[in-house]
Amino acid sequence: MLMMMKGDECQQWNLLADKHIGGGRHRYASTLSDCQKQCVDDYRSTGIDWNADNARHLGCWIHGPWSGDNPMEDGGSKFDHYRLYRTYC
Repeated sequence: MLMMMKGDECQQWNLLADKHIGGGRHRYASTLSDCQKQCVDDYRSTGIDWNADNARHLGCWIHGPWSGDNPMEDGGSKFDHYRLYRTYC
C-alpha cells in the first residue's frame, strides 16, 4: 500500500495487479502519480485504472459512483486497478 497525505486526510492505495473495472472516466495523465492525484482531488472518486503501456494518452481512468456496480475484470498485463481508501490522520 502506498500512503499519501492531503491536509488532514490520508490516502492509501491498494494495488490489484492485472485487474480493471469498466465505467471509469478517462483523464489525461502522463504518470501514475498524476493519475492518482486527479483521483484524490475528486472527493467522490474511489480508485483508478492505470495502463502503463499507453500512459501518455490513454492510461488513466477515474472511478467513483458513476462507475456503477461493474465487476472487477481481468486486465491482462496492460491494466492495474488501484483502490483508494480515504482516512483522517
